[in-house]
Amino acid sequence: LVAVSPEAAQMELLVPLEREILDGRRRLAGFKGQLSSFAAAFEKQSRARAESVVITDDREEIELRLLEAAQACTTEVLVMQPCVARETPELRLARPLVLDVLRRGAQGRILYPHTARGDSDTRAHLGEVLPAGGRVRTTKEVRDRFLVFDRKTAFIPAGEGEAIAVVYDGAVASFLAGLHARVWESAFDFDSGASGYAGTMGDLKATLLDLLASGAKDEAIARRVGMSERTLRRHVAAIMQELSAGSRFQAGVLAARAGLVDLSLGSAA
Repeated sequence: LVAVSPEAAQMELLVPLEREILDGRRRLAGFKGQLSSFAAAFEKQSRARAESVVITDDREEIELRLLEAAQACTTEVLVMQPCVARETPELRLARPLVLDVLRRGAQGRILYPHTARGDSDTRAHLGEVLPAGGRVRTTKEVRDRFLVFDRKTAFIPAGEGEAIAVVYDGAVASFLAGLHARVWESAFDFDSGASGYAGTMGDLKATLLDLLASGAKDEAIARRVGMSERTLRRHVAAIMQELSAGSRFQAGVLAARAGLVDLSLGSAA
């Protein structure tokens, strides 16, 4: 043992301890910074989850929310698309996501108007849905469009334009699922191996005749049945020729007199 000055002993004993305390304070500051960022992220996510409805027309945000809903989907995905000629952006973005959900084992029911059978691009997509385990049906009219994942998250139009409402509400999603089920009951199964309208042309023709008899305009009829106005005019011309009618209205009246149409549909347009 050697005697040293109190100052030397203080330096020897206290400096390492002070260095350790300083290092501890630095680590503490780092931990506080990390926890603050985690807290901010958690709060942001909690606020987003608390929003029952998010309305956006931002394509990137729509795609991200679709991806999130599809990745979380484990049970069922429902699709209803009314217009083949002008398929909406979110449904086109959802196509590969729906396929992925089906391939992971979830059930899927896809509803389109009969006119989807005459569109090559839509037929190709539906031809992929069937092998993936999905079910596809078409019907004479599809007025609403939406996607529902697991009866928890729904994507629906938000007025005019391309804005989408993302609804995180089980009650709304269940209501849409019920609407989908009612339309599904009277729809026709789609077979990708069958050519053309595959037995649904009569159903489509009856709808066109109903609407012609009501005096509906081309734009309204095309929107109701989900086809372009140009395609509509070709169908109408064929119907007029078949009935020997001089006008579209006359074609509808002649069809009604022959008992080929139900005027109640047209009057409800």
